[in-house]
Amino acid sequence: MSNFDAVIIGGGVNGMGAAALLAKRGRRVLLLEANEKCGGAIRTEEVTLPGFRHDLFATNLSLFAGGPIMASLKDDLIKYGLEFVPSTKPFCSVFPDGKALGVIQDFSATEANIARIAPEDLEAWRALSAKLGVLAPHILPILGNELPSLKAAKALFKSWRALGTSEFLSMIRLLLQST
Repeated sequence: MSNFDAVIIGGGVNGMGAAALLAKRGRRVLLLEANEKCGGAIRTEEVTLPGFRHDLFATNLSLFAGGPIMASLKDDLIKYGLEFVPSTKPFCSVFPDGKALGVIQDFSATEANIARIAPEDLEAWRALSAKLGVLAPHILPILGNELPSLKAAKALFKSWRALGTSEFLSMIRLLLQST
């Protein structure tokens, strides 16, 4: 068997990114993936009708698109076909009874969809949206940092100062909750 400098288990975005970065630096890398295709949560497949390609798992690739792997490998990724295709209708949940709830960039249209499918959830959606509007500018800088690190601690401290203790703790609970 050949010798490798690194063996990476998992062909998701992080595994593939690590393998590519190591290979660019002259390392011999073996990438192992249990599934037939690499991609993990960022795979795109035709799962309904021919020609209709679906992002199977990831609903938001902005952290990847603005992250260090993309910055380091952008030219190669584009050369080999990476293309981000923004959508005004980013995701939809289909329920067992056949009803579907689409989330749309147009906030009013999303609210209309919620009111149609689950009117009892509309106020909770509005409250969550308002809370995320306040917290998002503080969450994104934290997610972009290595944990633990001084840079992350500074981002947390800055968020605490800006939000106050109550909202800051609300943000921490949101970040730590199970999905």
